[in-house]
Amino acid sequence: SLSLDPDNNPLASYAAAGLLSQGILPGRQQDVIALGFNRSEFSQSIAPNQSYEGVLELNYTIQISESLQIQPLMQWIINPSGIGSKPAIWATGAQINLSI
Repeated sequence: SLSLDPDNNPLASYAAAGLLSQGILPGRQQDVIALGFNRSEFSQSIAPNQSYEGVLELNYTIQISESLQIQPLMQWIINPSGIGSKPAIWATGAQINLSI
């Protein structure tokens, strides 16, 4: 994605890519593993002291039942907030999806 008006959008550009695969573990045909990467360039008009932020993410969707999924994830955030003085950080979390 590319911002055509960086004076009004805090992100001048955004790019993302990813891979996913389903059923890689025996007996877990509905589970999904995903690996993704994104990079955001900050607008120099709005955030002149920020350059870019990148994220590498790994997640695994565990299909508990037809209506319930649990998705733990791990992210490596590179150049957090686009300020070069901050070291990369690890972030983890989990999401629960319930369809009713």
